[in-house]
Amino acid sequence: MTDSSLRHYGRQWPAALAAVFILTTGAAGAQAGDVAGGTLLTAENWDELKSKTLEGHAIEGLVPEPFRFQMREQGLTLELVEATPYPPDPGFEAATRQYAGDVTFDPETGEISGWKAGVPFPDVDALNDPHGAIKVVWNTQRGRRRGDTLFQDKYAFLLIDGNAGPDRVQVWEYRRFDMKGRYALGADPVLGDGSILEKEINIALLPQDIKGVGTFTIRYDTGQVHDSWAYIRDLRRVRRLSGGSWMEPIGSTDIMGDDFAGFSAYPTWYDKYEIIAKTHALVVANAVAPAWIPEGSTVAEQFPHLDLTTPPYWTVRDRWEIRPVYVINAIAPDGHSQSRKVLYVDTETWNIYYNFGYDRAGELQKIFLIANYPYPYVDQPGSAIYESYAMAMDFQRNHASLYAGPEEYMISGPLREEDVSLATLEAGGR
Repeated sequence: MTDSSLRHYGRQWPAALAAVFILTTGAAGAQAGDVAGGTLLTAENWDELKSKTLEGHAIEGLVPEPFRFQMREQGLTLELVEATPYPPDPGFEAATRQYAGDVTFDPETGEISGWKAGVPFPDVDALNDPHGAIKVVWNTQRGRRRGDTLFQDKYAFLLIDGNAGPDRVQVWEYRRFDMKGRYALGADPVLGDGSILEKEINIALLPQDIKGVGTFTIRYDTGQVHDSWAYIRDLRRVRRLSGGSWMEPIGSTDIMGDDFAGFSAYPTWYDKYEIIAKTHALVVANAVAPAWIPEGSTVAEQFPHLDLTTPPYWTVRDRWEIRPVYVINAIAPDGHSQSRKVLYVDTETWNIYYNFGYDRAGELQKIFLIANYPYPYVDQPGSAIYESYAMAMDFQRNHASLYAGPEEYMISGPLREEDVSLATLEAGGR
């Protein structure tokens, strides 16, 4: 496969647990009338609108406290819109029907076996199943619509100082090849012996001082820690990374190694999972396009979703709609800088819309926000629900990092396993 064949394909735009539970439960109760689509929810009109409803759900219960803090202290405004259902995905749905019955769960270890593709536990009743929380997490890790491969010839990181504003833009290339969980029509669900989940590469393109730096990672489906290598440009050599890098910050960003897609740790690496609620919440499920305009003459023009005029310079501007979610408390292991993450998981697609990370003293440290969108596949019907952009906001460092994808992704396209390899990393570095 040549680089010229890695072309674009179009995007078709159509703290205690009890306290968290109280603040996140959005059951419809006494209603004072629905607000209209397009209503802007702000700190100034919060008291007026909080008792009203959106699609029958009380607004006060749809906004978790960390976002209410951002509304009060940082000027966050939520544009409320009617929910847009995600389109069906025949290949993924067929894989779930075919393989979900083969999945077994070991209550002693928390491990699963027999998974090939599709959602492992499509009918989980997480509120009544004693192991429901970890089964939901397994669904987030193995049961999301993300295609069999992903290629981004470029994406951006924007690093933001909460006092001074944008301080650095980085441009990277990304490739991912799945060895397991493949569900393209006619594809084998598992390649190899089933021990490897996926292979991925990140290579820096800009600015010049980091060009060629990159990583190659093999993620396993066995509980074995990732194998990761980094290309060190100054040495012109590849070096193997520590096995603990999955819970460390990624480079100079505020994104943790287990923050990707909202939560990316192998499920049994965390100590415990607890169900906080099954509820509804306001999320960015159909992000406004585009998240990144490389041709923009200013940083503000390049990243139109951010208010870059007012501190802390990372306030997101987008459309927020209601989705049904599980709220999961994920207890981190010793050695992790965070004590826990609170995950908001879609009960139908198993995507994560945000996590709230708490430090070892129990104080809110970070919000990791994901703005999703259904991107069409290359050569088959259906769509992957993937992040258009994602933002890690570290309140203790007063710093944030924005990941912003291109307007067009190539998902389940002609990417080959040999295109995602250590040799590819070395070639990109040179």
